Amino acid sequence: MATASRWLFVAVLTLAPLPYGANRPLPWSLLALALGAAALLRAGAEVSNGHPPRPPMVVGLAFACLAAVAGWAALQGMRELLPAGWAHPLWSEAEAAGLPVQRAVALSPERTLDNVMRFLAYLASGWLAFLFAREERGARWLLHLLLLVFALQAAYGLVRLFAGLEVLPGVPGGPGASDNLSGSFVNRNHAATFLGLGFLAALA
Repeated sequence: MATASRWLFVAVLTLAPLPYGANRPLPWSLLALALGAAALLRAGAEVSNGHPPRPPMVVGLAFACLAAVAGWAALQGMRELLPAGWAHPLWSEAEAAGLPVQRAVALSPERTLDNVMRFLAYLASGWLAFLFAREERGARWLLHLLLLVFALQAAYGLVRLFAGLEVLPGVPGGPGASDNLSGSFVNRNHAATFLGLGFLAALA
């Protein structure tokens, strides 16, 4: 299970930037599903080996705080689980206008739960990276893989920029050619952040 979890995590790291930086509902849903499966496989492997991970207190505390944030955010998107007085004031105004409403703390409960899913996917990614990088060999292997992904993304960005290609040629509904280096991302700022992280990783 540990090997399957590792390769699933590697597949996510490699493929996540391709579909517009996972900036569409289907890609980010598949991303969350894959990371959740990888996390469950890794947890099962650790438990079956009789050596569940014991992270340093500061790491465990950080993940506990992040899990609490995710839980509180999820509660805000669930109707009728919190007191009615906690609902957003705009729900009262909508009700006064004669609109049928179901009160919640969040203004858009569906999008709130969707964002919680994405947040948990990022949390799972961080947890998996921590587990796989506990040993020096695993950490270096993961670093080299990420550097390869960063380099390929930079190369694709340059090719696309000078060739005037769409983000993903032949895929309908996507952004067209751009005068900025954005690689497979929708926004050049996202690409800059991604490649900037690659630069920092290369200095490690």
